[in-house]
Amino acid sequence: MDVLIAVLSDAGKTYVIQGGYVSEIDGLSEFSQGANSGWLYYVDGVDSGKSAGIYKLKGGEVIQWIYTLDYTKESGAEKWNNTPLPGEVTGTVNKDTINAALKEIQKGSKESWTLDLAQGSIAFDKGALEGLVDQIKEDSLEVSIEPISNKDLSSKQKEAVGGRPVYDIKITVDKKSISQFKGKLTISLPYTLKEGENPSGIVIYHLNDAGELVPMEGYFDTASGKVVFTVDHLSYYVIGYDEALSKWPFSDVVQNDSINWFYSPVKYVYEKGIFSGTSTTTFAPNSPLTRSMLVSVLARLGKADQAAYKEVVFGDVDVNSWYGPSVAWAKEAGIISGYKNADGSYSFKPDANISRQDIAVMIDNYNKSVAKQVYKKAEAVTFTDNLQIYEYARASVSEMQQAGIINGIKNADGTFRYNPLSNATRAEAAAMIYKLLSQQ
Repeated sequence: MDVLIAVLSDAGKTYVIQGGYVSEIDGLSEFSQGANSGWLYYVDGVDSGKSAGIYKLKGGEVIQWIYTLDYTKESGAEKWNNTPLPGEVTGTVNKDTINAALKEIQKGSKESWTLDLAQGSIAFDKGALEGLVDQIKEDSLEVSIEPISNKDLSSKQKEAVGGRPVYDIKITVDKKSISQFKGKLTISLPYTLKEGENPSGIVIYHLNDAGELVPMEGYFDTASGKVVFTVDHLSYYVIGYDEALSKWPFSDVVQNDSINWFYSPVKYVYEKGIFSGTSTTTFAPNSPLTRSMLVSVLARLGKADQAAYKEVVFGDVDVNSWYGPSVAWAKEAGIISGYKNADGSYSFKPDANISRQDIAVMIDNYNKSVAKQVYKKAEAVTFTDNLQIYEYARASVSEMQQAGIINGIKNADGTFRYNPLSNATRAEAAAMIYKLLSQQ
């Protein structure tokens, strides 16, 4: 690894190194060209089978670094398949990379620069990057996000923390730790809700040397499954839980199924982190669901590796938007197909409200390609407005009805209609997902 760093530095190339592997060289990063793309190296034409960070050279070897679009097709792939890399807690970033990111922010191309590590990510704003550049005298800095055990804490700190997760977050420049910053750092740490925990009860604390827990502004992002908070200094941080904050947050959903038929489904999908509210106090159960919202929900259900998706085929979808990677995943999985334009291109219409027939199609496609759940079939019901259901959606509507995922709307004479062209509401979508999961 030292040889590569020396060569890149001499050539003026930027790079990002996470622990023992190279994630980016000269702006070309892993996964940017597909889920299996990234950097590989060979010694005398042979894969070493070891991380570059631990491989030792004897002298005289020929080292070749290549960027591959699909590592599974490269020589030596049989050693890597189904063998995950160990989680790296430290990333090494050279000064040129920091300078290049700062220039992008200064000219308005982006608002921040993010470094992703196995244990979380840190987004640096303009002020934070400027402060780093001022302090880097050599070629690089090291960034680490590391979970720590109680044995690393003082007795007072142990007492304060209890059994909650603690992270040590550090940036080291020229062997000196930087703890205070001119700007802001937005940190995202992965967290899985425990049984009985509500997203609103998750809190973040700074754990100081005296063993005091200092509350920080932050929140649990149900979409990503991460605790997100912004700081201007680095230290120990604790992911805590506050029962007082965990009470039912939505003023527009009464906690009674006899009053709001959708209470149990909304409670289920919220506490599982599948749906989030439209604000900290509202769920908006009767508001229409957009196509982008549903795709994002299905991506969370399917545990999609959204970081692996760097491009999308639809012209009206920005892959860097909050829903972009979910749309790319859903297209690849065969859940969506989009709308064909006159010029042969396709659009997704992310902001359009999703119809009741289309939500049936997407959930049916999700089940067939991702969940692959086999349901006990109920008696088929022919909806009185069956002829209004478009041909492409009829099979899915019938499948979801027999699976008990949709019931239709009861008419005065005891028959049922489906209202296929009406907008699906957030409550209706929550109910469908609830029924889908309760049968697994």
